[in-house]
Amino acid sequence: MDIEEALVIDDANLLVGVPCYKDGPMVEACLRSLAEPKVQLLIVDNGSGSDVKQAIAGKGLVVRNEVNRYVNPAWNQLMEFFLGCVGRYDLLVIANSDLVLDPGWADQLRAYRHANPQDQIIFGKVRPEHSSMGAFFAMSAKVVQAVYPIPDDLLIYGGDDFIFEVNRRVGFSEHVVPTLTMFHAVSGTISKSPELWEIGHRDNARWHHHVLPKIVPSRVKQYLSRQKEK
Repeated sequence: MDIEEALVIDDANLLVGVPCYKDGPMVEACLRSLAEPKVQLLIVDNGSGSDVKQAIAGKGLVVRNEVNRYVNPAWNQLMEFFLGCVGRYDLLVIANSDLVLDPGWADQLRAYRHANPQDQIIFGKVRPEHSSMGAFFAMSAKVVQAVYPIPDDLLIYGGDDFIFEVNRRVGFSEHVVPTLTMFHAVSGTISKSPELWEIGHRDNARWHHHVLPKIVPSRVKQYLSRQKEK
C-alpha cells in the first residue's frame, strides 16, 4: 500500500481515517473540521474525481485507489496502516466524509479516553440525538487487532456491524461521549445509486447468512486463542 506523505503531524496521537469518493466541497468541509491539534489525517482517495482530489490535496497522508474499492476495503486499508505503526497513535478514528465535527472534538475524545481507558470503542453524537455508530468511531489497537480485516465479501454494508459484533464478543467495552458532537451533512447517497444499492443488498445477505453465523465466531475464537498464548 503506497502512502503519499503530503502532510505529516509529528506529535499526533490520534489517527483519523477518511475514505473519500464524491462531492469535493463536502469532503473539504469534513476534513477542515477534523483537522485539530495533534490529529493525523489519513485519507483514502477511493477513485475520486478532480474536485475531491483538489479538496484532499495537502490535508494529510493519502492512500490512492485508482478505482472505487468501496468503503469496507478502504477501512481495511486504514486499519492496515494503523497496525503498521502501533504505539505511535493512541486511537484510530474512522470518519465518514459527509460529517462535520464540532470544534474541540479531539480534546473531548482524548479526555474521555484518559478518564476511561477500559472503553475500547468510543462513539460521539450526531446532532440532535443519534449515536455516531457507523459514521464516526474511535478504536484502540486492541480492537483493530481483533477485527482486522473486515471480510472481503463485504463492500459497503456490514463492515461496522462486523467491527462492533466482534468487539462485543471478545469482551471489549464501548461508550458514547455525549459532548463529542457532529453534524451529518449528507445522507441517502447509497439509496440514490442503483449500482451501490445492489451491492449493499448483496452485502446484507452475506452478513446474515455467512459472516454473522460463521466468520464472526471464527474471528472471535482466533483472537481469544491468540490472547491465551501470550
